[in-house]
Amino acid sequence: MKNLFRFIHHIINVCAASGKKRLGYSFLHILSLAMMAACFYGVYFMVTGADSVLAGAGLGGLVLSWIGIVICAAMGVLFFLQGFVAQIVTFITGLIGLAKAEERAANLAAALVALLSVVALIVAGVLLFA
Repeated sequence: MKNLFRFIHHIINVCAASGKKRLGYSFLHILSLAMMAACFYGVYFMVTGADSVLAGAGLGGLVLSWIGIVICAAMGVLFFLQGFVAQIVTFITGLIGLAKAEERAANLAAALVALLSVVALIVAGVLLFA
């Protein structure tokens, strides 16, 4: 629950940020999406290749690999929701921020970075799961 309140506070900060700070936030959210990819790769590795790594560990290794799969999957979903929602908010607030002439270039750049990262995430997901 505390993580949810921190995320809501972060979204409010993104909405209230200036153009240059919003551009920084859009690149920061890409790190969250990269962490999501790392977590899901960890799940994939544990499902496909962990049997050879933990072959001599017996039942304890099996239990530990399932715990690792659950933790990596939960963190991957958390990073996906946080990164994806934050990039959508950054895109929308970047478009709204285009009204200010002095911050127009930074808001446009933030909106484009957010849009391109969301599109790249969707394309990568379609290519991986199709």
